Amino acid sequence: MEKIKLAVEKAKASREYLVEAGSLSHEQSTVPPVDQQQYTDRPTYELKQISLDIEHLEDNRIISHERSNPKAASYDMLRTQVIQMMSETGCQTLAITSPKSGCGKTVTSINLAFSVARHTDRSAILIDLDLRKPNIANYLGINCEKSLIDYLQGMAQLEEILVTPGVERLAVLVNNGAIKNASEVITSKILNDMLLELRNRYPSAILIFDMPPMLSTDDVLAFLPQVDCTLLVIASGQTVMSDVENCERLMNSTHYLGIVLNKYDGRQEEYY
Repeated sequence: MEKIKLAVEKAKASREYLVEAGSLSHEQSTVPPVDQQQYTDRPTYELKQISLDIEHLEDNRIISHERSNPKAASYDMLRTQVIQMMSETGCQTLAITSPKSGCGKTVTSINLAFSVARHTDRSAILIDLDLRKPNIANYLGINCEKSLIDYLQGMAQLEEILVTPGVERLAVLVNNGAIKNASEVITSKILNDMLLELRNRYPSAILIFDMPPMLSTDDVLAFLPQVDCTLLVIASGQTVMSDVENCERLMNSTHYLGIVLNKYDGRQEEYY
């Protein structure tokens, strides 16, 4: 824990935001709201609707779809900070990564997307760009006939792979299969054109990319020039300080929003 405390202090010292996932109360969510704006973009085609199994979501720690869940407050806190910082700099795309596997980046990405979708003025598009080990479909418990890998192979159109899980202002783009040459695909023209179309079609949406672990492959490093900002998810009692420093050094040319501390098991009173 001492190494994680040092990482947290380092983030605080550089005025980066720290949100501990899973322990805030509603009363502690005191970040000022972002300036209100009116957004009117709507899909130009009907998105396919899919149903979610609430019990499956909760078994996989997906809890921010339900406002009444007290644990969702921490993701609302994270959402407010992210929207505020992205609005200040005109950012629209957000990459979420971790130093290594097992830190909870996918759970954080999904819960943040649900929380953003519950915001009255913003929408979210959640995209699985962990091309080597895609997991969003598994965590959500959904089975899409066509997905990102089909689009990249020219076997599907964008409107066939973009779905909505029955949540207003939320769309999801999953991937059903691993891609071996991921670092080349992630910088390919066909993927870049798809992301540009999403940005232009949904100007009020925050595009949230669930990326692979940063220190495991070069995929994130290859993709960073195409994304507006990044969040780093670290795991309490697991992530070491040297890995955090290595990630921060690699991200110094992007809008690095800060660190999300996950898997913290202490009491709220002790932490705050």
